[in-house]
Amino acid sequence: MSSWNHRLLIVALAMGTLSCMKTPDLNEKTTPASLAEVQNAMVQSWGTSDPLTMTPNDFLYQETEQTVEEQDPRLVLQEGITISKKEEAAKEFNYTFLYQTNVVNGNQNQQSTREDHRCVAKTSDGCETTTSSTTTTMSLPSGDATASSGNFAIKNLVRMQQATIKPYSEDLQLTLGFERFMGLAYACQKSSGLDTYCKEQLGVDSCDIQCSNLVTKDELVDAPALIKAQTNCGGFKDCKINLKRVSFDWSFISKTGSVTHTQKINYTIAVSPDMPFLSKVMEYCSRGLVEVPSSGNKVLVGVCNRVKNYKPASAN
Repeated sequence: MSSWNHRLLIVALAMGTLSCMKTPDLNEKTTPASLAEVQNAMVQSWGTSDPLTMTPNDFLYQETEQTVEEQDPRLVLQEGITISKKEEAAKEFNYTFLYQTNVVNGNQNQQSTREDHRCVAKTSDGCETTTSSTTTTMSLPSGDATASSGNFAIKNLVRMQQATIKPYSEDLQLTLGFERFMGLAYACQKSSGLDTYCKEQLGVDSCDIQCSNLVTKDELVDAPALIKAQTNCGGFKDCKINLKRVSFDWSFISKTGSVTHTQKINYTIAVSPDMPFLSKVMEYCSRGLVEVPSSGNKVLVGVCNRVKNYKPASAN
């Protein structure tokens, strides 16, 4: 079961040390961005939001599109997320989600529905780790987040080796916007686990992570069509939604002898101060060069996940 510590979550998001705009050219001149600079920009975009405001019957619908080179975006994944239960225990709150997916592959659709779970801890010993085969386990990173940064990097490398940038829920595992946000917040931090992975799995002498070209921007955009269709436009004034966008390039540099190889992905995230916790991350996008198997050629592939609808329990 995925778990978050409620106290640490609020503290982490309040710290000042701790988005799709036009994506920069992946080959342009780089302006280095430190871990602190990226985290600062992201925390400022998040503002304040409490996971305990999530309520049974809150509903979120989002879509993932994939773009190859200059082709039109192609719908690859639809996700419906409904909070079905919120249960209070002595040390934690336990949430149950109904997770519905539709994987789109040309004219074929693969649909599935299942339950997933999250835990928000009241105390430091809340949300004890479970090894259930039907749930996943994750703790909110705080302070030293080397495990989170290592996992983020390794997942990126696996995608690169598979010659594709897949939909973010290609494994049909529920990933909430906050979880994507936290993973990206530590993306620029290198871990000792990454060194081990590089040497044992990639067979290189050393590797490094660098971030660059950090850009932030505030925007006022039209609400998605399905929100516009709600009574009083879901409560949004003039049917407009404020967004705070953060974009940066993430580079993985490997070295074997005197040979250095660099792989780069651009990430953008758009967070809305107008939205509650569940739907706060309105967009999450990646864009990078992917090698075509058996050809040696590379194509530019982008994947973007966007919130298309949000209905609080009070509106259902």
